[in-house]
Amino acid sequence: HGADYPQNLPKIWQAHFAHLHSAGYAVITGEFGSRYDNEEIPGSVAWQDAWIAFMVATGQTDFFYWALNGNTGQIAGILQDDWLTPDPKVMAALSPLLKE
Repeated sequence: HGADYPQNLPKIWQAHFAHLHSAGYAVITGEFGSRYDNEEIPGSVAWQDAWIAFMVATGQTDFFYWALNGNTGQIAGILQDDWLTPDPKVMAALSPLLKE
């Protein structure tokens, strides 16, 4: 990850694709997500928090989240494993993107 992780991410994202949004092109995040849990995937929470903050800061708030269902292994979803209950940690993290 590097010593400056996750602070190094916005510069990388800007260089690779966010400049397109700045130039006036429509940019929609095709999909992002991970188990919102640092125990199973170290750095997952920091990465998602950084990505969401970057999306909000740059006005790129359209997205597809991977996945809806929660029983996908390391990549959890919006719903818990019962396929009915929203995961409160994921919903809280996504809440800045869900505002009108």
